[in-house]
Amino acid sequence: MAIDERNTVIASAYEEQVQVAHEVDSNLVRIRDLSAQSAVRSFQTCRASDALADLANGVNARLKHVQL
Repeated sequence: MAIDERNTVIASAYEEQVQVAHEVDSNLVRIRDLSAQSAVRSFQTCRASDALADLANGVNARLKHVQL
């Protein structure tokens, strides 16, 4: 294989690696963003769960008064 052909192969491989590196970077950014969204939604779910528990406790307290 001539030097020119080798240089062409190396340049082509380099371009492919650059493209893959950009794709990996983009995927990591998407993973980071989705992780942040997941954390926010988990916190919101926790707050909603606490609010539902408070409502259930209130209903149970009122039912105890009705049963007496």
